[in-house]
Amino acid sequence: MSVSPADLLAKNYKTAQALGQKEAQCDAYFEIEGYENLKFLAKTFPRPVLASAGTLESYLPNGVKVQQPQQLQVAQTHEVSFYVTRGGQVEKALNALNNSGGIFQATVHLGQVDKPYASYPLTDCFIAEISPLDQDIEGVGQHVMMSGTLYYHYFGERKEA
Repeated sequence: MSVSPADLLAKNYKTAQALGQKEAQCDAYFEIEGYENLKFLAKTFPRPVLASAGTLESYLPNGVKVQQPQQLQVAQTHEVSFYVTRGGQVEKALNALNNSGGIFQATVHLGQVDKPYASYPLTDCFIAEISPLDQDIEGVGQHVMMSGTLYYHYFGERKEA
């Protein structure tokens, strides 16, 4: 490793600091509209990003390949998992959601609970492909988790608080 001059290190440090504080993975929470208390049981959830769904390729004379982006991928999927409680709150909420059509609205918040600095609205969500719960009698140091696939639509909106 080379030793850099102090003035270069100071410049790089100041540039990095000007970009802002780095986020911690845990400084976020997931809220399902109408079931806001489940935010305390949600473990994994998406932080949506809007990008092209892929590329369209074509060729020009002499075999020159060109590319262009496809439409933005607004229909997205991601794993979601919740801690299971003895009272069955997550199971009851999923049953209620499914009994009312299965579609819900949700929001991913960044920051402290009930004091986010940014939010990502997810539209027309549903949870599918939930596996049966995995019970393990040797799992004395593990929580029981419920996991599935969250299907949702994201249109690139980030609401600043």
